[in-house]
Parts: sequence; C-alpha cells; structure tokens
Amino acid sequence: MALAKQLMVYPANRLEDLAVLLNHVLQLGQTGVLSSAQVIVENTGMQHWLNTQLAQQNGIAMNVHYPLPGKFIWQLARQLLGDEQVPQQPPYQREALVWRIDDLLASATILQNPCFADANRYWQTNGTTPDVLKRFQLASALADLFEQYILYRPDWLNDWQNNQQASVELDHWQAELWRILCQQDGRHPIDIQQRLISALGQSEQQKLPSQICLFALNTMAPATLEVFSALAHYTQVHVFHLNPCAEYWGHIQSEKAIAAAHLKQWLAQADDQVTVDGGNPLLANLGSQGKEFFRLLETQSSYNIDAFEDAQGPADQSQTNPGISLLQQLQQDILRLDDARLTPQTAIDDSLVFTSASSALRELQGLHDWLLLQFQQDPKLKPSDIIVMCPQVEDYAAYVGAVFDCHGRYANSWKVTKAGATPQIPCSIADRKPQDAQPLVAAFLQLLQLPDSRFHVSGVLDLLRLPAMQRKFNIDASELDTIATWLTNASIHWGLDATHKAQVLGQSSDLASPTHTWAWGLKRLLLGFAQGVEQPMYQGQWLLGDIEGGQGVLLGRLMQVLEQLQYHAHKLNKARSGQHWHDYLVAMIDEFFSAEAADESAKECLATAIGNMSMWVQQVDYQQPISLDVVRYSLTQKLSVASSSQAFITGQVTFCSMVPMRSIPFKLVAMLGLNDGQYPRQSTPVDFDLMSQHQRRVGDRSRRGDDRYLFLEALISARQSLYLSYQGVDSKNNAPRQPSLMVTELMDYLGRGYGWDFDANSPTSQLTRLPLHSFSEANFTPVQGDPAQTNTRLSFESSWLRLMQSRSDADADADAMEPLPSNPANNITIADLVRFLENPGRSFANQSLGLFLHQYADELSDDEPFSSTKLVEYQLRDQLLAADLSGDEKCMQQVVDQYTLSGKLPDNHLAKATIEQSQDQASAIAQQLHLNGVNDAQAVSVEVTVDDVVIEGKVQCLIQAADEVTRVQLLLSRPSTPKIKDWLNLWITSLVAQVHFSQTVSGVSVHQDKNLVLSQDQTLDGAATMLELIVSHYQQGLSQALVLDAQLGQDLVKIGQGEPAKAFAKWQQNWHHHKYSQAYDFSSDPYRRWLWPQAPQLKDWQERLYSLYQPMVSAIKEVKHG
Repeated sequence: MALAKQLMVYPANRLEDLAVLLNHVLQLGQTGVLSSAQVIVENTGMQHWLNTQLAQQNGIAMNVHYPLPGKFIWQLARQLLGDEQVPQQPPYQREALVWRIDDLLASATILQNPCFADANRYWQTNGTTPDVLKRFQLASALADLFEQYILYRPDWLNDWQNNQQASVELDHWQAELWRILCQQDGRHPIDIQQRLISALGQSEQQKLPSQICLFALNTMAPATLEVFSALAHYTQVHVFHLNPCAEYWGHIQSEKAIAAAHLKQWLAQADDQVTVDGGNPLLANLGSQGKEFFRLLETQSSYNIDAFEDAQGPADQSQTNPGISLLQQLQQDILRLDDARLTPQTAIDDSLVFTSASSALRELQGLHDWLLLQFQQDPKLKPSDIIVMCPQVEDYAAYVGAVFDCHGRYANSWKVTKAGATPQIPCSIADRKPQDAQPLVAAFLQLLQLPDSRFHVSGVLDLLRLPAMQRKFNIDASELDTIATWLTNASIHWGLDATHKAQVLGQSSDLASPTHTWAWGLKRLLLGFAQGVEQPMYQGQWLLGDIEGGQGVLLGRLMQVLEQLQYHAHKLNKARSGQHWHDYLVAMIDEFFSAEAADESAKECLATAIGNMSMWVQQVDYQQPISLDVVRYSLTQKLSVASSSQAFITGQVTFCSMVPMRSIPFKLVAMLGLNDGQYPRQSTPVDFDLMSQHQRRVGDRSRRGDDRYLFLEALISARQSLYLSYQGVDSKNNAPRQPSLMVTELMDYLGRGYGWDFDANSPTSQLTRLPLHSFSEANFTPVQGDPAQTNTRLSFESSWLRLMQSRSDADADADAMEPLPSNPANNITIADLVRFLENPGRSFANQSLGLFLHQYADELSDDEPFSSTKLVEYQLRDQLLAADLSGDEKCMQQVVDQYTLSGKLPDNHLAKATIEQSQDQASAIAQQLHLNGVNDAQAVSVEVTVDDVVIEGKVQCLIQAADEVTRVQLLLSRPSTPKIKDWLNLWITSLVAQVHFSQTVSGVSVHQDKNLVLSQDQTLDGAATMLELIVSHYQQGLSQALVLDAQLGQDLVKIGQGEPAKAFAKWQQNWHHHKYSQAYDFSSDPYRRWLWPQAPQLKDWQERLYSLYQPMVSAIKEVKHG
C-alpha cells in the first residue's frame, strides 16, 4: 500500500463496518504470513470484541497485537531511541510517581524549602509524629495530577522544567516539585515524545511498523495525536473512528450554549442577530467530547474515507421510512443532523423502552421480565446478544445474583426448567472490584487491619466462614455453630486480653479487666475441659463444661487461629522495605489460606498487587521505611480498581459498568441506574488541581463529558432495542424522583418530535412504572380492554403468580384457609394445652405445617453487656429461688459466684446491684411459697381421659386429710410477674386435677409482687365439660389456625359484653402494632403476622372467646403480696 504521509481517517456510524474496513486494511498491509499487526485500542473489552470480529471474518485471528496508545508510543520510542534513553519501566508512570513523590516529600530538600510550606503543613503536625499516611495520600494525589498535566498540559511542564514563564505561576510549589523530579530523571513522556518525533526522519524505516491502526478511540490527548500524525509521514497510520454523524457537525451548539449566546446578546443589547446552529439536539447535547476530537483531527493532515450507512437505505431521507424502528429513526436523525421537532409526527414502537422503578432490585426484576418477553418473541435471540450497563456495577452486583443466574447453573439449558419454574437468564458480571468480588481478597484486607482491630467475636467468626481459611485450619463449616455456642456461653465479646483491651481503651493496664476477652473466655473453656466442672469455681474463675471428648481438638484449632491472628497483629506494625513487605505478605497469605482452584484467581490477584507494589518501590529506589498504613492504603487502592479483562462478553448476558470507549454493538442494550445526580457522574477535583483553576482547553476530558458521550454511543450501538431504567419513586414514601438529565432530554425529543407521552398518570404513557413489589397483583393483571397497553408489563415470576392465585381463591371462600386433613392427637400434656391456648397460630404452624418462624440460634454480640437483660435476670432469679428453697447457703453462694464471674452481667457495679435485687425478689417469692406450704407439697402425676384423648402431667400440690375430707391445693410458681400463660397453667392444671382427684381443688400460683389465686367455684361436671371444650379446640387447631388466643379472650371478658365499642377498640389495639412502640406486644408475634396479615373480624370469634375464657377469668384473681 502506498504511503499517504498523512492520517487515513475512516469515520463510520457502525462499529461492525469499521471492523470490516480494519480487516481489509490489515490484509492489504500484510507483509508476510507470520507478520504481526498493531491495532491500538483503549481497553481490553474492545480488544476482545474486535478479535472475535476478525476471527469470524477470516476464520482465525492471529498475530494481532492490541497495545494501549501510551504503551505503544513508549515501546516504539525504545526501539528508535534505544534502551539507554528510554527505560523499560516509565519513571513517570503513575505508580512510579507515587513512590518518587512520597520519597521527595520526606526528604530534606522539600522539608527545608519554604516553597513547600503548605504541602508540608498538611502531613506534619506540630508536636506529634508526622503522619506518613497523609504524606502518601498527598503523593498519590500529586501523581494523578502530574499524569494529567503530562497528557493535557505539556507546555506547562516544559516551561516549569526550563524555568520559563508559563500560563500558571512559575514559583508554584508544584512547579518546583516537577523541576526536582526532572533533575532526578529527565526521561518523562513529553521529552520522549519530542525526541521520538525528531528521530522519525533519521531512523531506518525497517524499525517502524508497516502500518498502525487506531480503532474506536473517541478522544485522545493533543500531544498523543501529534505523535501519530508525525508517524503518518513515515508509515501508514489508519484511524478507524466511530462518528455518529455523516455531516459536518463541529459548528453545532447544545441548547444550553444556544441559550447562553442569546442571553449574552440580549444583555449586551446588540442589534446583530445571533446565528447559532443547533442541528440535532441529541447530538449537540451529548456529543461535545466527540466533537472536540473531530476538531483535533481537523488540525492534523488527514484524509477521510467515509463509511457511513443509512438506516433506511436509498430512500428519500426527508421522509420517515415505516420499515425501520423508531430507534433506527433516532440514529438516522443523528446521522443526517435532522431535528424531528421541526416536523413532528407520531411514531411509537417498542424499540425504545423507558422504565421507572423504586429500587435497584426492582429495576433488575423488571429487566428480567422484559428480557424473558424478548426471548419469547424472538427465538433467535441469545443471551450473548444483550449487554446491561450501570454507572457502577457494584451497586447492582448483589441484586444481579438474586435475579439472574450468575453461577452457570442453567448456562446450557436455562430455558428448560422444571414445570412451573421461572427461567433464570445466565449472566456474567464484568468490571467488579477484586475486594468486592473475591471474598478471599476482602478477608486479606481485613487481616491487614489486625493491629487496629478490637478482635470482635463476629469478625473472627466471619474470617472462619471463608472456605479457604477453614481448609487451612482444618475446621469444617458445620462446626462453626458449635464454636459460636461456645463463644456465646463463654461471654466472649472483644479484646485479646486485658493488655490489648487497655491499649484500645487508652487505659493503664492495671485498670483493665480481662472479662469478655478471648484469653479470659478460652481459658475458662480449656480449664473446664481439662478438669471438669464438678468444682466449677477455680482460682476466681467460673469454668465451663461445654467441651467434651473429641471436641477438644476443635477448641485447639480455634486457639491456633487466635494465636496466628495475635502474632500477625504484632508483626504487622513493623515498618519494612518493599522487598521485605513482599516476602512477609506472601507468606502471610499462605499461613491463613489454603486455596483451591476456585480461589486461585483471588490469590493471583493478591500476589500481583503485592508484587507490583514491591517492584515499583525497588524501581524508583525508594529510601523510606514503609509503614503498615501506607502498605494498606496502597494495596486497597490497587484492589479497588475494577478489572475490565474478566467476565466481559462470555456468551451470556453481560453486566458491566459504563466505561468510556467500550460501546460495542449489541442487539439489546440496557442501561440501569439513570438517576438524577448519579448519572452523569461527577468528579470533584482536589483543591490544588491547577487545571481546574484555569480555562479549559480543547481535548480536556471530564467524567461528565465521558458519560454524556457514552450515552450517545449506547444510543447508536443498540441494534434492536434500547432499554432505559431509572428509580423514579422513593421506595419508602413513594415520592417522585427525576431521571438523569440525558434521559429527560431524550424524552423531550421523543415527545416533541414523535408524539411520545411520558406522563406517569396518563393511560397512554410510554413510561412503564413498575409496582413497588415483585409480588404485586399489578404485575400479573393485564389492563381491562387494552391488553397491549405499553405502560404495563406482566411478570414471569410463576411463584408469585401461584401465591396470588391461591390468595384469590382464599378470598373468594368464606374461610381464610382450607382446613388440613384431620390428624387428631391421642396423648397430650398440660403444657401442650397451655402452649396452644397461649398462641393457637404458633401451635398450628409448628405442629401441622412444620413452620418455625422464631430463630433461637445464639446471636454473637460484639458489645459487652452494660446492663442486664430480662432473660438473664429471670434465669438468675430462678436459680436463686431454687437455692433459697433448698436451704443450702453454699448453693446460694454458688449461684452468686456463677453470675458474678460468668460475664452474663455487666463488668461494673451494676452487677452487684442486680444480684442483690434478684436475691430480694427470689427471697420474697420463697417466703410466699413457704406461707403456702411448699415444704409439704409433693409432685403428683395426674392422668385423665377426655373424648378418648389422654391428658397427663405432673402437678405440685398439697394433699391434706381432715374430718374424713381430703383437700387438694395446687402450688405453682414462676419467678416473674404473672403473664397469660401463668393464668392458663393454673386454670388447666386445676381442671385436670379436679377430674383426676374427683373433687374440687384450690390453688395458688406464686409470682413476683403478686399471686394468682384460684377459687373453688368450679364444679366437677363443669371441669370435665370445660376440658372437653379445650380438647376439641386443640384438635381443631391442628388442622386450621384459630383465633382463640388467651390474651384476646381475657381482654374481652374483662371489658364485658355490654361495651361493644370498647371491646372493638381493644381488639384493634391488640392486632395493630404501634409504629413508635419498641416493646414486643401481641401483634409483633411473627406467626400472627404471617397467618393474619389483616386483623380478623371480632364478630367471627367473639362468642367462642367468651365461652372459652369466661370461666378462667371468673375463677382466678390476682392478689398482691401482703
């Protein structure tokens, strides 16, 4: 191919066409079968797509290298200028600059220079140790700035280096810092590029590539473009450029700029008419970054070979072709610089979809339903034809796994699922940060926090939940529950030992208490295992007997974990050189993690980050000892950078972040999270960023400009449909939220040019509003009379549909739920009847449905107790009462010692007060029991048969014979205030006892502050009849949920049947929990809330409650202790 001596520019509006052109150019320029080609791209995602395109066209893609622009120029300079002038590792690369600047900031050259007073003041605090972390953070920020100056302000840096007056202050401390850097090593990219351009005419042509191709770059620093323009005089340089418009559009202005021009003209009171061309408003508002790149290309010597393709063929472009979709028509408007608002028409189809949701989860659920609909309508559509972009994919990653198939369970047969199941579309998530995507990486970063850690019990257990750590210490996942139980019983909360606790609290070690620390708790477990708990008190410690037999091995492994953590918490605090840190951290990874194949990528990621840090430290000859804070910050920064080379275009639906210059064409393009204030994204410059303090130049990049142009590229890259979603309402209060300004501009263009309606309340709106929840009936109910209405979307979630249908059937029936098949019980206990009447819904769920909504698992707490809980106080009173009744002083003292030393009570003076108060309360209850003859009471087994059902139990009672008459008195007790279950226990026990003994009985239930006293008004026949009624309700309650809760019955009976309004108010109060109440009340019970989302009707249960509980309320009275 002949040398053009100028840039060959190939603008096109379709990336596929550019790929075809590139393939032809590569074939024409091929000098041999094994010759390599240089194709410069901006990211690995574009490289992957382009390589696939070349392979599809040729059957194979080989010997094609895809360097980044900066790396290509540097390697070319090494070839032409030699290794001496151009080192292999650029000394002005961002990673090298960080360590070089940090080393300089710590040197006497900077510290003694008054020019750096402001910079030094930032990280040096008078009277204290200098903050090296702040210094490193300052160095990182300066490295970022100098990287931008090198690209976009090379003239400043040249003037600073040559000590010439520049457009910014020559005596600024950044200028002085740059001069010092250049004195150390003057081989910076600006100098290298200038020498490269000078050497091009003197070098041998064989050293240059035969051709250079730049593919799909929409922006480039002017200095970088100058290098490629110079190369074009000596070799072929082809620029394949995605241009959304075939017309010249360098003159068009955004609507904002037009308004500003008119305002300026009006303020100046000028008579001249302002002439500003707006062209297509979408292109003008979104394409400013691309327009500047075109202007830069125009300043270079170039030759254009256009490859634009119309969406509607050779037809007259002034007329809308009905054969194309509205999405294609929008692309055509942009291509031909037309403004549809000048000739408005009505054109509505489903190639553009706008969706408003209430949360990120609902956005994904709505997208999943829409994609399933597309697969249903287009059998040829594949998951690989779909890309989903988010401003930050990490904001959606957790929800993606809940809605889509991220683990490849149905990768090959996702459409074929079990009957009635909703298909899960396979997907992959790209651009994830290693510390968020890899649990092993997150765990390693957590280990680096050990010197500052409080060693919370939950934090240590979280580390042990990592499979790689379990394998290393030979701990099975099923053993974690056992360990959690041990730690809960041992009252371990935080702190290694008393010394560590004192360091964290800033106290003297003499004042610190070891209570609640790991050493204190594990010692009690170990001693309890070693010598047993026959004598639980040992050397002022209360031993624990939780560990038996082979469990001692597990305890040893847990102690080994703690020893390792404690060892590294001490070792990590030591400052080291870069190589020593590398060796130490690599060894630390091996000490804590045993990785399998699934974890190798995480270990490789860690090794790469640590190796790069060590390499750059050695490369720049960094002289300062590196502290843990600096290492931790450096590694966290490296591991917080998303990797664009993994999980992108894997044959599944691709989820990714919105990355500039990676707008690859897909059939379906979806963009989520287009919320006002979140997209376009904002970047706040640091206060000492000189670029932000001076006038902007052509070619300068901004995060906001990148996002706007990315939105435009997504619009022209969608081939079949474009799906736009934002969070349009607040999920808490349903308050409206606005979409991104770019979405608003597109809505305005569609509304004024093509007759679209985006009024959410309009029945013909093209904006789809998703219901608040995925189980809403609106997701499954088509609009009556208009099943094709565009602002409704039916869900494919079959599980929610089945639930809605079952509830609809239940609502249509008189009963809330069909009774289960009868399975009557033959043997029950008194406790069963008490538990049933206390909460019939709970008994039904537990016994008949096998449903347990209460979670009784021990919850580990990181906070030591600062006050006693109600449960601990109850257990303490119960044990003190038993000791008091035994009359054994040693037993009483043992209970006091146990609660003083066990850690269940706060480690302060409140513990003693709680024990003393509990002793007084237990003593008062014991006194009442003595007054009622507890010493003469005996446990009697009782058994009665009611309707072929045997009721049995053991009751505490006094049996006295006087005047040939035997008197039976029940004696019950519980060391708490009387509750409804105590009423039930006394009442049902008395009924069973009367039938068993065939005589009336009396009884008392002793409690804190008051007793429940049973009258003797109940007849034998009445007791038997009442038991029959209770048993019949019990049997019925096994097949259906009954609203026969004793609390409801007691409240209604106390009010009486003569006050229906008051009874109804109390009923409503019971069933409706007050939102400001923190107490656990009747309606807070999870079984009641699950079985009766709406309060049952009082009229349906009133009579049954009265008949069941009227005798109980009449028979029992509360009597205060006298």
